[in-house]
Amino acid sequence: MGLLRPTFRKHVVGIAATMAVLITPTTAAAAASAADDVTSVLRAAHFALANFGTDQGWRGDSHPRFVVDITGDHRADIVGFGDAAVYTAIATGNGGFTSVRFGIANFGFDQGWRTARHPRFVTDITGDGRADIVGVGEAGVYTARSNGDGSFGPIAFQPGSFPASTCVTIRAADINGDGRADLVCQSFRLLQVAIAQGNGNFAAPIVASTEFPPPGTINDILDFADLNRDGRADVVDIRVDLGARLTTRTASPRPNNTFPLTNPAGAILALPGLPHDQSAVPSAIADVSGDGCPDLTTFGAALYLAMGNCDGTFLNYVLASADFGFSTGWNINDHVRAFADITGDHRADIVGFKNEGVFTANALGNEFLTAAHLAVTDLGFDSGWRIADHPRVLADITGDGRADIVGFGIAGVYTAVSSGDGGFV
Repeated sequence: MGLLRPTFRKHVVGIAATMAVLITPTTAAAAASAADDVTSVLRAAHFALANFGTDQGWRGDSHPRFVVDITGDHRADIVGFGDAAVYTAIATGNGGFTSVRFGIANFGFDQGWRTARHPRFVTDITGDGRADIVGVGEAGVYTARSNGDGSFGPIAFQPGSFPASTCVTIRAADINGDGRADLVCQSFRLLQVAIAQGNGNFAAPIVASTEFPPPGTINDILDFADLNRDGRADVVDIRVDLGARLTTRTASPRPNNTFPLTNPAGAILALPGLPHDQSAVPSAIADVSGDGCPDLTTFGAALYLAMGNCDGTFLNYVLASADFGFSTGWNINDHVRAFADITGDHRADIVGFKNEGVFTANALGNEFLTAAHLAVTDLGFDSGWRIADHPRVLADITGDGRADIVGFGIAGVYTAVSSGDGGFV
């Protein structure tokens, strides 16, 4: 029925008042209509699997857990990096998962892998629609291809690859548009790119740029997304300048998989000096408008959105919702906020895990969202969920094109399946 054991469970009663959202008169009717469509509130998440939880020894600082399709059936499965091995559980399509099975005897804590030092990805590096394992260890990059049944093939070392110690940050992104995830290593001012070869291996890294220094603040991020709909991941560099503003620069990859000098891309937002628990959440990339081009989002006093122009530039940030920021009680220490399409309309909606439970707001196709709605009276701080110990992930586990909630709690895995209207069942 929720995260805590029955003896200690805190019951949440009542529904928080709907919080304000900034809308213009032309969008007010649409927002009200969309909000009225969301009428049900899920009282408790579904207990799906007695594994991958803290009762079974899984810890947030030692055991990464992913929810991604490793079988190719368009349903997201669980992949957990435990002590002795990688373990998996396949989505059954109804909000549940099969029993846990052994994935591969490597990439785990007992083999020397550490979360803070050794990035591990579960992403498709072969182009077959199934996510594979990529780990960046002390000696370099290791891979294991998905077998399609919840297990993985033998581990393979990539000669000449970059070791974890040489990279400040590592990202997986499709740089050349072939449908396979490549690796990008940021070290000092260098970006190195290793292109996936389609057979589970990577080509030797090349220097793709010498422009990008490591991040200097929590709001400095380097990420990748297809900004102009050409199928290739462009670089998005967001930083805080001396004027305490978020500024954005972007660059599109050349045919030789290198990047030219970045250009100013708009998306400017002033950041007032704030206490740590009220600091702006680093910008995230999500297609809120549904035009196939990513937008930028960030949370400060409220939710701000910079719409993408589909050419590598953005409009400046505007106030998209008066909710989901520290002015309405959200803070970075206790509350998770993320974007995902929970309605199936190809627009990224917001899902936030607060004290009372899960709040959602649906994207309207412009820079505005519907009013916040309490969708689940579970999976929040008052029910015992903590950011450090209990990951909560948005992923489509039913195959209907809508993102669902998967939470890794004390007793195991809990799920809430999207109802398509901004709520969950």
